[in-house]
Amino acid sequence: MAPPSWVILSCEPRVCGDDTVLPQGADVALSLAAPPRVAVLSVSRRVSPAEVDPCARCKSPFVLALDPSAGLVLLVAPPPPSPDDSGDLRSWTDRDGNERTFRVSLIPRPLYFVCDVAAATASHVPDPERLIFNNDLGVIAAPGGGRGSYMVVEFQFIVSGDEATLLRFSSETGLWEKKRVNNPLPRWIWRFFDVVSHAGKLCWVDTAAGLLFCDPFVDEPHMEYVPLPRVDLPPEHNGDCRGCGYCAERALASRRYVQLSDGKFRCVDMGSCKRRCYYQGHHAHAG
Repeated sequence: MAPPSWVILSCEPRVCGDDTVLPQGADVALSLAAPPRVAVLSVSRRVSPAEVDPCARCKSPFVLALDPSAGLVLLVAPPPPSPDDSGDLRSWTDRDGNERTFRVSLIPRPLYFVCDVAAATASHVPDPERLIFNNDLGVIAAPGGGRGSYMVVEFQFIVSGDEATLLRFSSETGLWEKKRVNNPLPRWIWRFFDVVSHAGKLCWVDTAAGLLFCDPFVDEPHMEYVPLPRVDLPPEHNGDCRGCGYCAERALASRRYVQLSDGKFRCVDMGSCKRRCYYQGHHAHAG
């Protein structure tokens, strides 16, 4: 039977222990299912440990982003328990003159892996010295770099700043680096609901403001911006925000979904009475 032309991928991978879901020596495997059933990514215990650090915020693995053209999946996994002697040793003296010691440690960070479905491998992405902000990360295969070459990229901004930062990791160098880029909407508080790889570019999707995209592989990346059409807000939001455009736009964003379909970005606006697809765009049309 031929594989389905498209699938629905679960954001929650299946963690495999000693069962036979994963082939011998494999770290990942994808169980395809035709829609409306859900395809599931299975990962080994090397990716997601059996014991999780009790202080970790991330308790189970989840899919953060993917590049379907190359079969790459960016995965976040919980960290294993920290050593008992981790953290800084501190001391204090109680009222009776007895010295007490304790340890102060940071909340353990999650682990990041890029899974290559075709090769059944999972490559650990090193921690960039706690520089990741909001998990607004995308993964994209390197053009002409051979199987397994990729970049992991995050767009970081400061409100009212004309410049922003691309924090990017290259599998070819094994290093993280920062690149200064332009911020097309300096006064906007970006909130990304998805990071999509398409046509050799990464696209950060803000369902209220629009699409922000670039080619992260060039020496001097330039952020391009495609706005989404404005839609009249429902009457209950008129005047509620005292002119705060950000709050009003967020009310609109909660009814929207933007994703690729048949090679084009399509925006679906959902109202209380009807659902309509009113806008579609493509990078080739972006000016």
